[in-house]
Parts: sequence; structure tokens; C-alpha cells
Amino acid sequence: MCIRDRYINHPSFHPWCAAYAIDDEDIKLWVWGDMAKDLHESLQNPEIKIYAHNADFERIVLKSMKYDLPPKRFVDTQALAATFGYPLGLNKFCEAVGLPISKDSKGTKLINKLCKPQTKTIKNPSGRWFPSTAPQDFADLYSYCIQDVEVMRQAVKRLPTNELSSFEQYVWMHTILQNERGVKIDIDSVKRIRKILKTFKLQGEQRLKTATGGYVNTPKQIKKLKEFLNNNGLNIPNLTKETVDTYLAGAMPPICREVLELRKQLAHSSITKFDKMQIMCEKDGRVRGNLTYYGGHTGRFAGRGIQIHNLPRASVSNPEEAITDFSKLAYSDIIKKYSDINKTASALIRPMIMAESGSQLFVADYSSIENRVLHWLAGDEKTLEDFRKGICQYKMYSASRLNIKYEDVTKKQRAESKPDVLGLGYGGGYKALVSVAAGYGVILDNKSAQERVNFYRKKYYLIPKLWKNVFNKVLEAVTTKDPQILITPTAQLEFRCAGGYLFILLPSGRRLSYPQVKLNATWEIKVKGKIIPMSSMISYMGVKQSTWVRIGTHPGMIVENIIQALARDILVYGMLCAEQAGYKIIASVHDETIAENPKSGGNLEDFCEYLCMKQKWAETIPLKAEGYVSKRYRKD
Repeated sequence: MCIRDRYINHPSFHPWCAAYAIDDEDIKLWVWGDMAKDLHESLQNPEIKIYAHNADFERIVLKSMKYDLPPKRFVDTQALAATFGYPLGLNKFCEAVGLPISKDSKGTKLINKLCKPQTKTIKNPSGRWFPSTAPQDFADLYSYCIQDVEVMRQAVKRLPTNELSSFEQYVWMHTILQNERGVKIDIDSVKRIRKILKTFKLQGEQRLKTATGGYVNTPKQIKKLKEFLNNNGLNIPNLTKETVDTYLAGAMPPICREVLELRKQLAHSSITKFDKMQIMCEKDGRVRGNLTYYGGHTGRFAGRGIQIHNLPRASVSNPEEAITDFSKLAYSDIIKKYSDINKTASALIRPMIMAESGSQLFVADYSSIENRVLHWLAGDEKTLEDFRKGICQYKMYSASRLNIKYEDVTKKQRAESKPDVLGLGYGGGYKALVSVAAGYGVILDNKSAQERVNFYRKKYYLIPKLWKNVFNKVLEAVTTKDPQILITPTAQLEFRCAGGYLFILLPSGRRLSYPQVKLNATWEIKVKGKIIPMSSMISYMGVKQSTWVRIGTHPGMIVENIIQALARDILVYGMLCAEQAGYKIIASVHDETIAENPKSGGNLEDFCEYLCMKQKWAETIPLKAEGYVSKRYRKD
């Protein structure tokens, strides 16, 4: 089950204390016992809003105390902070707005000691601490709790507004609904597959140990693996998946091939997903709490828990057959049928998400939504008309680049155009294209990549024009502090710089926020122990790899933010339309929406149609959604 629910549903759970403040009054402390009268009256008053960081946790704790309050009563300061580009954690949020860090190591130690079960000892035979047995620790906990409320209150005062917009509040509440519904897990299959994988791991590590004469015991001993391979005639630079695959395609000593194959088979990190599924699965077979509202700077959702946003793309031709085999066959028979157990199991992670008995999953994904929105905002009516007519952009692009007829474009030529169409819309140059193309299995030299970059920018000349126009308006807004308007053939963007923020008002009515924006800033970053100087014409503070850092930006990057934000707003509106039509949304994954409905309710065509419903600002965007109805989740 999700960590929050595991915590609250534990037999030993009860709240020790709560710090609270009413309006701007002094902070008070309630300690376990009868509820404080003023706190009770405030909780009972439906007109009073409750501010809390990660407010759904407080909501569930209060529910356990018989205060079943609707989400609309809450203002989640974590969600609010995220909409202005700040980190999600309270301590990092406070630090970012210039307040003392709320949660230090002392506070964490207190929570771990007093709020979690402990090992039973002579001094602590119950495995729990109480105010009577650890008075000073509890006194520190109370002070720490009061401090949390104070810094949260002060941090919110430093934001431009103290509430989400009414629409975003609704989106936040719907995210809670999705998290409460959760996803059904085929837990019996998960348990069986985990056992098989454990056996496979133990046997594989024994084979690795034998093959290397005891020099290497596990595939995680990278340094020793490289040394063994180098000493046996294979000078390999690293053991990343890409490098291993490349070297296995060539010649090498038999012992090195055996060791490298074992490394590849035993290195599937995605297999830990089965562990996570079993740990988080609740008694009713569902995993809850899978989504984070506004998990990214552009407003997109992020995954948590079993991380459904980061499931393997691997697939097997018949997942039902493979699942049955893993559940019914003896281990020796499975090994005979599936030579690479880890690879096969990795392909079964996604299908472990399934519908309840009597229900089915509706899964639909927008077709090239970012690309469509990009051409729409740039005013590229010709490409938009191609989308409306169902003309394949990849084939059209190939036909133009190769100077051949549309109908003569081969499947291979079509595939080779994908890196250009999908990888050059945000200002990427030849180096970026070489990298993107490699991910599609297309190998380009620098000269060929530059030729493709030149062709893309000439064919879709309105897109580079959009980059330039957007960046110029941003530059002018930051320089002059005067609001700037950019009117494209299809929409309007507004740029404002105030209070140290750059705000971009989107056609959807939502705004992107860039805190502490600066002109011509210089700073340093640390990469692998080396200090690297950085500079950028425009930069801002933001979250990168969970760290609050200065980020340099460029024309294509700003346009990318705008397009991803608009794609997110389209997804959210379509998802809510489908919900209103009776489709029970349980998750969204990137540009994909998942609903779980009774087999007697709904159909795929209607589901896709609801997802493509548009607000007035997006009326002229040619949207298309496709998907499937199935018992199990899969990569379509």
C-alpha cells in the first residue's frame, strides 16, 4: 500500500500532537487527548479553509480521527509551491524562498524514534516511546511541530498568491480521487514471478562466480567485472546497457561473452518493480497513491510508489501465456522456454496492472500531441491540415526531404524521419539529433545530422520563427519589466516580469512561473567532482534532479515548456470530460489516460472522443486519441 496508508493503518498509529494557527493568531499545540475546542470548531466549520503542506496526508489523519473533511476544504501549500516552480518538500521550499530549513536531521531522527515502531529492548520492552519514557524527545517534537507551521505560514506569504485557481484546485482534488482509486495488481502472479526471479538471480550469481573463478560474486561489482574482462582480452570502457549490447554484437573471447551475457541478464533494474508492487499492494489487491499533482515545472503529473510513469517498454507476443507459464510451470520448464528470465519478466511488469473482475481497462493515448500543439502555436496551417486529413507527417517529411512521392515512401524511410520530426522542434542542433536518432536505431554522422537540421528548419520555418519571437518577448519583459504580448496566427501569449518572477500566461489561462529570473548570469555546477562554469542570457532557479539550482534557458527550451504545458492542459481537460461522462479515471501516464469501468459500461470510441474534447482556446488544434480496451495494461 502507499506509504501514507501503511503509516496510518498500522495498529500502533495515533497522532501525538498537532500544531495549528487560526488566521494570523499565535501558533497553538494540541497534544494527544481531547480535541482542543477552537481546533474542533474550526474543523467543523465548512467555511474555514485548512492550509497544510502535502495536505492530503493531514486530510487522511483527520479522517482517522473522525473528521471526514472534503478535499475542497484544503489548500495544499505543496501543490501551491509547485505551481510557482518551487520544490515539493517543505524544507527545500522554505530554503528556496529564503527561510530557515524546516526539517533538519534532528527532526528526522525524532520522527523516526517517536513515530515509528522500534526494536524491543530492555529499556523499551514495548518497542514504542511515550511522553513518560522520553519526555525531552517529545518536548523537542512539539517544538519541531510548531516550527513547521510557522515556516509554512511564512513561506506561503512569500508566494504571489495563497491559493490555487478554482480549476487547478479541482484538478488537485481529481488527482486525490485517482490516488484513492489506485490500480489493481495481479498480486498472485507478482508473488510467483518474484520467487522465480530470486531463484534465477541466485543461480546466475553462482554461474558468474564460477565463470570468474570467484573473482566476481554479483553483477553490481562493476569495477571487478571490468577488471576481469580487461584481463581476459576485452577492453570495455563501461558496463552500461548500450555498451554491453554493442560489444556483444562483436567478437570476443568465449569467457568474456559468458560473463557479459550474465551481466546483461542479471542487471535488469526494472525487476525491483515486482518487489515494490508486493510491498505497496493493499488487502484488496490495489496499489494507491501513484500520482503527484504538478510533479514537473510545466504542470505535468509525476509518478511515485510503483512509478507507473517509468514502466519498461519491453513486451512479449502473448503476455497471458507468459503469465500462465510463470504461474503454472516448474522452474526448469520456464528456463527451457524463456532463455532470458529477467527480460521476459520485465515485459510482464506492465500487465501486472489489470482490471477488477467484471471490469475492463480503457487506455487511450494522444497521437503526437506535442508536435500538433507546436505546429498549431507556430501557425503552420499546412501541417495542421495534414493532421486533419490523416496524412502521416513522417511520410510527408520523408517525401519532401528525399524528393520522392508520398506513396513511394518506404517503411524504413518513414521510421528514419521520426528523429527529425520529434527531436528538432525545440531548437536542438546536429549533436542533439545524433543522440535522438540513436535512440530510434538510426545512426547519423555529424554532416548528415546537420543537413537534416537545416532541412527541418527550412521546411517548418514557422517553428524557428516562434522560438525567436518567444525569446525576444521574454528578453524584453525581463529587461524592461513591462508586460509583453505575442500574438501568433492561432493564439496569444503574455509575458510579465514581477517580484523576481517571469510569468508566461498561456492560452489556456494557466501561467508558467520562473522564480529568481536573471539576465546574463554566471554560476558554477559540479559534475563528477569537477567544477564547471555556466552562463546564460536568461536563467532562473528551479528543480533539477531533485536539487534547487540555477538553470540556463534558451529559445527552444522556453517554447518546449509552453508546448508541454499546453499538452498537459489538454490532457487534464479531456480526462475530466471523460470522468464526467462516467469513465473512472485511475491514472494518467505522460499523454495516456487509463480508466477502469464495468464491462457493460462505455466503449473505446466514446472514451477517445471525450479525451479529445477541447476548451475554446484549443478549438482549432487537430487532436486524435487512440487506444484499446483490455483486461491488462500494456504498451500499445
